[in-house]
Amino acid sequence: MSQNGIQTVYSMPTQNPSTTGWTMNHTYQKNLVLTASRGGRLDHMIDEHNLRESVVVYSQEQADDLGLVIDHDDSHAAIPSQRNNSFALLIHGTQPKGSKASEAIRELKKNKVKFSYSKKSTPTVGV
Repeated sequence: MSQNGIQTVYSMPTQNPSTTGWTMNHTYQKNLVLTASRGGRLDHMIDEHNLRESVVVYSQEQADDLGLVIDHDDSHAAIPSQRNNSFALLIHGTQPKGSKASEAIRELKKNKVKFSYSKKSTPTVGV
């Protein structure tokens, strides 16, 4: 994505060592939009440094309970004006049989809720 020839880059770096640099140096490029995600050994840094994060949820109701908007098209992840807002992603991908996640996917399918994400959908508004 670009605006006026400037490429916008977005990343979810929490599960690698770059998180330490992110939290120590908040003066990164304006075209770099970072999002933390839980599930790694550095999860504590999300709360300690009040980092923006994406949260995987099983339903719209769960997102509502958390006060998060579901990002269906990467716009919340990528658009610089959203850089300080955490957001939710609906559970997606292959999940272990019999798990709560697979049950959630079955429920989403039954209710005809869009929960998979296409590589073709790239946000352009506000970039």
